[in-house]
Amino acid sequence: MEVQRLLEQVEVQKHLQIREVHRFLASKGI
Repeated sequence: MEVQRLLEQVEVQKHLQIREVHRFLASKGI
């Protein structure tokens, strides 16, 4: 089934969001 691929997509999205947040905070100098 596609469940495994779906979970992988979720993990990738989470990692991308976390990276964006870190970049944002870094740009703020926090």
